Amino acid sequence: MNLAKRMALLRGVHGECTEEVETPVAIRTQSGAPSIAQRLQRLSASHVAPPRGRKLDDERVAQSLRGDVIANGLIQIDNIVPLSHRHGSVLLGELRQAPLALLGLPENTSLEGLLFFDTETTGLAGGTGTVAILIGLARVDGDGIHIRQYLLTAFGGEAVMLAVMRDWIDEAVHLVSFNGKSFDAPLLAARYRLAASRDPLVDKDHLDLLHATRRAFSGAWADCRLQTAEQRLFGLYRDDDMPGALIPQVWGEFLRGGPAEPLKGVAQHNLLDILSLAALMNVVATTYAQPGHEQANALGIARALRKSGAEALSLAHLTQSYRVLDERAQLELASLQRRHGEWAAAIAIWQALAQDGSLAATLCLAKYHEHVGRDYAEALRWTQALLAAEPQRHQQRYARLLRRAPLAL
Repeated sequence: MNLAKRMALLRGVHGECTEEVETPVAIRTQSGAPSIAQRLQRLSASHVAPPRGRKLDDERVAQSLRGDVIANGLIQIDNIVPLSHRHGSVLLGELRQAPLALLGLPENTSLEGLLFFDTETTGLAGGTGTVAILIGLARVDGDGIHIRQYLLTAFGGEAVMLAVMRDWIDEAVHLVSFNGKSFDAPLLAARYRLAASRDPLVDKDHLDLLHATRRAFSGAWADCRLQTAEQRLFGLYRDDDMPGALIPQVWGEFLRGGPAEPLKGVAQHNLLDILSLAALMNVVATTYAQPGHEQANALGIARALRKSGAEALSLAHLTQSYRVLDERAQLELASLQRRHGEWAAAIAIWQALAQDGSLAATLCLAKYHEHVGRDYAEALRWTQALLAAEPQRHQQRYARLLRRAPLAL
């Protein structure tokens, strides 16, 4: 399908952003979305396109998007989504009870101090040539999530956009994104640097949910994209959503005098991303807090929890998933049991793994019998098994044990 045909489709497949929304865009949890034909018919009456070659003026674009022109080349769109809104299967209000400290945020973190952010850009390559054409910011405000989007309608609006969005960023205590540490934050840092302006994101504590999600579910899914997480964790499927890869083309077409209608799809795509950040943070934090999630990577969660000091919860994740743990996860479980003084349980795991040929478990047994059990003959036996597999690595241990247990041979 060529770009002209794609643009023709995109003119009619996106609903409107409203100032206060219950269902921001067409989404589904199972099936039954309106067809493209139905959406085309419904939106055809409101579609306005300028003559080819003359870009639609900002006021008309802002009216179409239910936004306001705040500078030449810049439109601001505000939406308030109530916490009673259900995003897929997740009630947004549940975020108030989510154990956010398990994701690395401080205890008693206030939701009002969080700032969710996401960008839509002219490309995914990054670098100084990439521009954020739409920036979405969101924060909890009372009983709702206030989402503010800044949309460029010309490159000349960027300087004002960078300046006005600084207020919300400065007021935030913690940033929340999905892949923002690797992409969005460096991109905005580059834009602020080119504008010779202070970067307000640089000193902010930043929770990147991609990393928390990847730790929890890597191996269970083919990938850890945001839309994969939406579908797998809270049953949200986007119907007629603007593909992210098309956004640069849609915006470029608009600059060349194309229709403004597809910009609704750009704004709605970004709004969905923002809402998914809030829902995902709730689900992932709850997964960390409640061992036994069927899709979860128990080892990834356990290591994150252990690093944060929540060793008892880390141990619980591995214990409840023991039947499906691989060698690395079983070794992690045995290590935690050892740290908690549960030597019998740890030894049982090491012995089972050693019988299956695990050199790491064999080494653990050699160390235990030498340094804890003081059974040098048994330690020597396990060290001899190590020598058979790795003759050059364990000579020092073998010689030391020979001195301590000369009659063990």
